[in-house]
Amino acid sequence: MSVFKYRPLGTSTTIRLVRFPRRATNHADAKLHLTLYEEELAKASKSYYALSYVWGNTDRTHKIIVNGQEFYVTSSLMFFLTRTREAAVFWIDAICINQDDLDEKSQQIPRMKEIYQNARMVVAELGSASFSEEVVFDKMPELSLTMLDWVEEAAKTRDNNLENAKLPFELIDEYDDAFWRGLSKIFDHPWWERVWVLQEATAGRQDRTLIQYGSKAISLNEAISNGVAVDIYNAKQIQEGSHRSQIPLQNIQKMAMIYKWRQDGTTIPLLGVLEVMSGLQATDTRDLVFAALNIASDIGISEIQPTYKMSVAEVFRNVAVHHLLHTADPLRVLSHCGNTLEPLNSGSEWPSWVPPWQHEFVTRILPRVVTKDGIKCPSYNPFGLTEHLAGKDCIEVEGDSLKLHGICIDSLHSVSNIIVEKASTHYDQTISNWLPEDPDNFYFTGETKHQAVRRTVVADLSYSPDREEELRGNISSTLPVTVIDSLQFAKYTQMRRLAYTKNGYMALVSHHAREGDFVYALYGGHVLYVLRPKDDNFVLVGECYVHGLMDGEILQMDQFGLDKVRKICIV
Repeated sequence: MSVFKYRPLGTSTTIRLVRFPRRATNHADAKLHLTLYEEELAKASKSYYALSYVWGNTDRTHKIIVNGQEFYVTSSLMFFLTRTREAAVFWIDAICINQDDLDEKSQQIPRMKEIYQNARMVVAELGSASFSEEVVFDKMPELSLTMLDWVEEAAKTRDNNLENAKLPFELIDEYDDAFWRGLSKIFDHPWWERVWVLQEATAGRQDRTLIQYGSKAISLNEAISNGVAVDIYNAKQIQEGSHRSQIPLQNIQKMAMIYKWRQDGTTIPLLGVLEVMSGLQATDTRDLVFAALNIASDIGISEIQPTYKMSVAEVFRNVAVHHLLHTADPLRVLSHCGNTLEPLNSGSEWPSWVPPWQHEFVTRILPRVVTKDGIKCPSYNPFGLTEHLAGKDCIEVEGDSLKLHGICIDSLHSVSNIIVEKASTHYDQTISNWLPEDPDNFYFTGETKHQAVRRTVVADLSYSPDREEELRGNISSTLPVTVIDSLQFAKYTQMRRLAYTKNGYMALVSHHAREGDFVYALYGGHVLYVLRPKDDNFVLVGECYVHGLMDGEILQMDQFGLDKVRKICIV
């Protein structure tokens, strides 16, 4: 019997689908006989299922029969193929795309979102499960209904503000430790860590994604509702000071976040999706960008064409260059640099101004917009409302060099240890450790240095002098982080450092920052940046907040001004 050979797809709108025959439950033939055929995607809409699964070991060692010819698949796919007994039509990436044809892969990748959206249902295959795990799966729909009821009631009684709602710890106590351990194992499954899962599972409605585990199945909607319960369970462990391990929930929260963006009808930013995806697993690192392009709505596939003929460095660099030259907030991409535990990029595969999306981000970028009195406005505005905010005319990219215009603010004189604790109880400790010897003396803004430190620690995102005592009480309490006003501390301060500049400015900087680095205000930037000299150029260390210089003060101060602007080169 000959080995299967693909024929080129007929048109750019054609996809392949695989048809399963009906098979008896006692089928003894280990060789599966499948039919692969072509169909126009528009015509095939809602006539097929789309499979989502973990490739795992990429070795294709298991033989099946496709169109009368030998075809080899991975172990994880073989598990799904052998359990499928009913006649059905599926779209399965490993079979429906010629994985050895880079041109075809590059052509089909832009269609992935549409393929999953048009599917009758997305079937997520998690593989085999133990008896105890299947028992947990049986209870998940019940817990889902319980949590949905709580969310509905909490929204009614708390003006739709779930963060202020009383957490239903009594509901959590209805389930024993064995249940929570089993749920922990389910949410720790590699499927939740796959980069393509975010695109596959969120392309359609939550109730049209079915998660199979062993002989059981639940909807993704039910799984996400269980995620709410897990969040409350983790909060309960914090409140009680328990030493039990918290249930990993980060990846299902990422999925829920993308769903919320879509439900709200807001623009889904490519950089935001890439930040959410950072640290997720991909067999091919380039898929981090290609999958994100299928989710984002501000920059699409038509603007950044995916191609597997480019290296990882070229793909990542393309995203950075496009954002720098073709978007309204060009320097935002720079804020995503210096946020991982990996060494700074310069001197490696790509320059320091290109974010390393394959590594998990341990620091969240400072927000560009905040809501004040119901109105959205910029969080920071270093140059004030001037033409310098555009910045595009001042940006040049030559090879691996990024040339910008900016003003040197100062150099870092002293830098704290990395702030590693996320717990709310460390807010006051951080402030007391970093208070100057004269906390009641005045900062150059006119407030006391004590007040300035408090505002610097949270990058001025949640501080209010009128609520200082209330804020202090909340942060010192044992309430879970998700329901207290110190959320900004947990969000934006973790894995950063506090710093004083040579001239006494207080700053919140990247964990990569060190004494001697320079703080710059760059045209086109909504925050400030830390740069490190390298020969005649600079290495980008990361974004930073300098208290008192974030709202247009720079051009109003004698020591700065337009005459201090210089052209710099970041490598």
